[in-house]
Formats: sequence, structure tokens, C-alpha cells
Amino acid sequence: MKKKILFCHFDLSGGGAEKVLVNLLHGLNPEKYDITLFLLFGVGPYIDKLPEYVKVKCLFKKQFKGLTQILKLFSPRLLHKLFIKGSYDLEIAYLETSPTRIISGAPDSVRKIAWVHVEEEQEDAFYSFYRSGREMVNCYNRFDKIAFVSKTALRKFEEYHPQIVTSKCVMYNVNDIDILAKAKEDLDEPLSDKLNLCTIGRLTKQKGYIRLLQAVKELNELGLASRFTLYILGKGEDEYKLKSYIKEHNLENVVMLGFRSNPYKYLSKMDLFVCSSFKEGYSTAVVESTLLGIPVITTDCSGMDEILKDGRYGMIVPNNQSALFEGMKNLIEHREKIDEYRRNLQINVESLYAENIKKYEELFEEL
Repeated sequence: MKKKILFCHFDLSGGGAEKVLVNLLHGLNPEKYDITLFLLFGVGPYIDKLPEYVKVKCLFKKQFKGLTQILKLFSPRLLHKLFIKGSYDLEIAYLETSPTRIISGAPDSVRKIAWVHVEEEQEDAFYSFYRSGREMVNCYNRFDKIAFVSKTALRKFEEYHPQIVTSKCVMYNVNDIDILAKAKEDLDEPLSDKLNLCTIGRLTKQKGYIRLLQAVKELNELGLASRFTLYILGKGEDEYKLKSYIKEHNLENVVMLGFRSNPYKYLSKMDLFVCSSFKEGYSTAVVESTLLGIPVITTDCSGMDEILKDGRYGMIVPNNQSALFEGMKNLIEHREKIDEYRRNLQINVESLYAENIKKYEELFEEL
């Protein structure tokens, strides 16, 4: 008989956690697993990317603010009883927010995994999704396993929450198996004949795009504007702010392309990927850059040492605007360093994908 697995997530908006969840669902064997995805909000561009064998259930079809506070009025056990219909062999809270609180309320007979995608910055970073710190500890201790997307995320969690004794492991994100084929598609518009840089992600404060534009402004003031173009792919709440900054400072070498369903055809043709984030769990965009052989410059976030093999695949700079500027300046002025990183990037995408899926299935079978 197939094992019945339930994944619980917030929504399928255009973020990294949502993207790798869809990648994972495509990789799991439908002959072995009967898969259901429960979403708090049934919205987002990745809804249409789900495999047809995944059953989708959603609490609300439209998104609104304040759901987290509403959910805290009820206990995890009551929330689970109200929302999760049917019985499952394994339930997975794929986000360290309300989904984790809900799935923690499952009966003891149900095996449970909680996923953590981010590196905590302080001890109470997750508390806002719970009634108290004590409730958070109790919820996590009801799981059979907690999976982290990077060693750094695991280390920080253990440092801040030694009272959470649940077994833990590191599970790296699953890449898109079709990334190479998608990368070969033609572009909708030609790139510049300069050094082409790009960044991909949700346009939010966390991604540090304002400080990236500040770095571009300083580079332009040094007379380097004619030597590079920066492409920004994505959408989000900071879009207007970024466009206003670009216009105000006349950053003509910055191009905002918006959200693209196939960013790989752009990424594969770039010279350098830039990650300016204040924090990451295990950056999907940086991983995809390395898979496509594109060198990276990134601020020092969780997982970057693991992804870039301690600087073999790209440059890791301190997590501030000044260091980002200096690093970009160094690579723009010394393109041979970018070429050296590119020579180091020889990754077998298919074998990495198969290896990751195997590890996930081994984890599920273990429980």
C-alpha cells in the first residue's frame, strides 16, 4: 500500500521555500506515496506548477492579513482537528510558522516532521507564531524529526533552543530537474554587451536589494557604469521602492525584469549572480546559479559556505553594504577572478537531484 503523506505550507507564492517544495513534490514517486498538500492560502504562481498526482486542499482561496494572530486563539490540537481531514502516515510542516504549530497538534500515532528554512537571528525569532516561548518548545518537542536546510540553521536553532530535544537532521533543498533544459530556451529580450550581473528573488527587505542598488550607485560614481548591467528578476512589496530609487539616482545600468516563470534562461546567460540578502536559510537562487555554472558573489548568510564550497564557486563577503560594494568592484575590475570561479563549477545536476530525492525518501521511510 502507498504511504499517505501530508505536506502543510502557508501558500505557494514566488519564494524559495515554495519553489523547492514544488521541486520535491515532483521528485517523489507517486507509486510509493499518496501525497496531499494542505495550504493555508491557495494562492501563488507555483500552484500551476504542482504535479497532477498531488491532491491540493486549502483553507482560504484568497489571502488576507492577520491569520497568524487568529490561529493563536486556538490550541494546536484544535486547529489540527478543524483543518486536517483524513488520516496520514506522515505529516510534514514545511514552514517554521503557523504550519508547524498546526501539525504539532496531530495525534501521537501520526509521525511528524517540522522543516526549518531560515537561520534564526535571535532566540525569540519564531515566538511570534506561538502564544509563548513555552508553547513553541512544546510544539517542536511533539515532532519526531526537525529538518534544517543548512548546517548553520541547525546550529543556531540548537544554540537558542537547547530545551527542544527532538531528533534533528540537515536536508538540502531539491533542485529543479528540468533546470538544464529550461536554461536553453531563448530570451525574450537581448542582454547587454557588458558584464551581465543578475539577482533573483522576492522583492522584500530581507533580500537587501536597496543596499545592492546603493552599491551600484557607488560603482557608477567611480565611473564603472559602462562596464556592467544588473538585472533584477522577481516581484514583491518593495518593487515600487526599488523602481523609485533607480529613477531617482539615474541607474540606467539596472534593469528590472519582474517575475519570470522561467528565470533559468536568463540566469544561464549571466556572468555573475549577486545575492545581497540580510539572511537566508539555504538560498535556492544561489544553488541554481552554481548548477548552471554561474559564479556568485554573496553576503555571508546561512548555508553559503556549504553551497559555494568555502569560496571555491564564488566570493562570500561580510554581511554589509560596504563589503558588498567592495566585492562587486573587485570582480568587475578583475574579470579573470570570475573566470576562475566558472572553471571550478563542474556539477552533475542529474546525479545531485537523484541523490537528494533518495535522501528524502530514506528519511520518510525511517519514520
